Amino acid sequence: MNNLRSHFFLPLFFCSAERFASKNLDRELLYFMWPSEPKKPRMKERLFAGGFRIGALCLVLMLTACGGGGGSDNSNSDPPANNSNFAPASVSGDILALSVSGENDRQITFSDASNWQENDNSAVGTYSYQANQDGRTAVLTLNQSGASQTITFNFSSTTGGNFAYTAGRNGSGTFTLTQNQNPGPPPPIDPPPGGKAPASLGGKTMLGTRTFTSTGPVGQTHTYTFTANTFHDADPPEQSDGNYVYQPNGDSASLQLNYTKPATFAGDTHDLQMRFDTPTSGVFTSTYTRDDGTMIQINGNFEFQ
Repeated sequence: MNNLRSHFFLPLFFCSAERFASKNLDRELLYFMWPSEPKKPRMKERLFAGGFRIGALCLVLMLTACGGGGGSDNSNSDPPANNSNFAPASVSGDILALSVSGENDRQITFSDASNWQENDNSAVGTYSYQANQDGRTAVLTLNQSGASQTITFNFSSTTGGNFAYTAGRNGSGTFTLTQNQNPGPPPPIDPPPGGKAPASLGGKTMLGTRTFTSTGPVGQTHTYTFTANTFHDADPPEQSDGNYVYQPNGDSASLQLNYTKPATFAGDTHDLQMRFDTPTSGVFTSTYTRDDGTMIQINGNFEFQ
């Protein structure tokens, strides 16, 4: 707008100055052409006309310099980049809580990179998880007994946000994602050479200490005593009895505990894969399966007395 005004008014101003200066020059010529009239010096008019011309030229230069910018142009300014990468690359070891209005809340534990377990019932299965490149969304697919459920997450922080799901019907809700406070299972260790597993467990006592469990506390030690075919767990409040199957193989062995009593434990099984680092001690990984099908991963170390 400033440029428009300057370009509109400057010609008028400049023409007026020219006309004023030309008028005074005509007077000079008039004195020159009429010798009968005495010529009088017009220094004041000459100075005034010259000053007008110089002033007009300076004004043009000044207004052009001031108005040429036309204001700042921010059309090329890019918006700030979004660096909020809330969606984790993996949910292995995490606990997912889902809340849908009008329905029961769900809590799912991802025991490793491919298996999940619902904490409030016996649902177990495999899963796939993929975080998207935008850093805020991710897709989770839960697979169970030939059926699948897809959940799409929209993270508003590193620990939660909104989700939508499809499983025969569509729905949505909110979620939180927290890390399992239990440490992960120990990394595999190459077994030492030799055959250290005992031929049988009859008459032996084994102390088993949990260093990892997908549910429940860690650090607890159970005391098992074995006869030729049966076992007794003396650790309260999980005192129990049953029969077992033991199969040694060099430095390793498999041990299956089949619980028969009390009634709260009847039908449960505990499958242990044991690695003997010495003839009386080592580490184990195991799966405890309840009578209702719930599976719990338990790892730890053992010692025979």
